[in-house]
Amino acid sequence: MAASEHEDVIHLDFQSLNNPNSDLYIRAHERVKYFVENKLQTSRIAELKYDIVYDMEKTNEDDLVQQLSSNCFNTTVKKFFKFRNDKCELCESLRTINNHLHRCHCNYNNCTRPILCRRALKKCKEESSNNKVKFKDIAHEFIRLHGESPLYMLCSSCHRIYDKNTFNEPKDYGGFSDESDESDESNESDDEVKPLIINKFKTQQDAKKYYDEHLKNIIINESNGKTKRGPNTRKQNSDGYYTAQIKKQRKVWSCDEIQSGVYRGAANNDYWFYPCYQDISDKTTLQWWLIHKDKTDIINSTILFK
Repeated sequence: MAASEHEDVIHLDFQSLNNPNSDLYIRAHERVKYFVENKLQTSRIAELKYDIVYDMEKTNEDDLVQQLSSNCFNTTVKKFFKFRNDKCELCESLRTINNHLHRCHCNYNNCTRPILCRRALKKCKEESSNNKVKFKDIAHEFIRLHGESPLYMLCSSCHRIYDKNTFNEPKDYGGFSDESDESDESNESDDEVKPLIINKFKTQQDAKKYYDEHLKNIIINESNGKTKRGPNTRKQNSDGYYTAQIKKQRKVWSCDEIQSGVYRGAANNDYWFYPCYQDISDKTTLQWWLIHKDKTDIINSTILFK
């Protein structure tokens, strides 16, 4: 941080963020409690529906906490706590295209994201009869634990100073974090700004197997909270070709056309499944493309810890 930037914000009352009696602390805490008490049971965010199961006898707890807290649960916090602030709660600088606001965990009394994640995992383990825990149960408890402390919306400058504890002595408060930002850098959702993953298969059976093994439990219909069944089996037309309908146009598609993203904006925007041909005049060049949003953090968690 530049010296001038530091001078602009260092005079602010950062200690109020860790003072349970300050107006800012109380106001932010009440806001979080409202979300937890009134929205958790009915929330349809996907992370609260995932049925991924972790066998804790085969899983390194530290690795799992690191994976969840640094990736998956960062997004979970952003999706669940939909705060509509237009300015930093400390310095009151306005949200602009160059001044993003970040969700910032209170680092007083050990309420940082990794610690809450570890506490949530511990409780799920204690309540398990077979030492196996579900992702959705950890996520649910992780969100519930947020009701114990505030969650602030700070600008980048205030967030950096607060997390790096430059305003007081470390001995004064416990649990200071070095968390990555949970930033509102866009009005778009996380999924909308993530890249797409294109998986290519020789047969549609191979594609469906991939979906069942890696995507079925993490692609959720948020209107009803249920998992999606995955791609339907396609049949050849009378000429022996596989066709697909994209934006009301049914035809034989080339790989180049699908690669161009012609399907973008079509129905079912969690994944797309199309037959396509490297050479539409040669049936033997058929490929099956299963395209989905980048859910690498969840998929890696499934593969590494299942």
